[in-house]
Amino acid sequence: PLLVCGLRNGLMADDWVLITSHGGINFYMGNHAGAPGWFSAPEGVDAQITPDGVQGNLEGTRRVAEAAVGRSLKASEVSGYWFGKGMDFVVGHPVDALGLMIHKTRLFLSGYETPLNYNFYYQRQYATLLQIPVTELWVIFPLALLGLVVALRQFDRHALLYLWGVGYAVGVILFHVSSRYRMPVIPFVMLFAAYGGW
Repeated sequence: PLLVCGLRNGLMADDWVLITSHGGINFYMGNHAGAPGWFSAPEGVDAQITPDGVQGNLEGTRRVAEAAVGRSLKASEVSGYWFGKGMDFVVGHPVDALGLMIHKTRLFLSGYETPLNYNFYYQRQYATLLQIPVTELWVIFPLALLGLVVALRQFDRHALLYLWGVGYAVGVILFHVSSRYRMPVIPFVMLFAAYGGW
């Protein structure tokens, strides 16, 4: 599927990217001066993720990048522009960037569900299962950390779980944290939480 998408992008848009070219803007959103660690649209770009706001969110990043560069850009060039701005912050302000990474790590490991386009705290009003306190991450994460420590005695048996979980966490933390992006790691966290509870 990745090759088919990449082939389509190359042939139709003359832009050889595998799936999308939003990595740069997502990196910048989580890595700039004053970044909160979660979705934070740059100045001049619509922050709303709605049927109306999507165009501002997608086209706004292009519009701002093209105005700064002074020419029209391919999608991959727009992504490269924003990635470059994020890297300028990381390289130019390493202490601030490290503090931001620590903050995003805390957000990733916290029990708080950082909303993006879905809000857990709104949806739990209508779903009884989401109202059970023991299913919340502030309960699951401490048990998982205990399970991770205890499972170290048999690291060879659990190495793939460690590698996938840590690798995925690092990938999210490098960009920006939201409950939606954190969700794929939760099944692995629950395995270690069960082990910690046991």
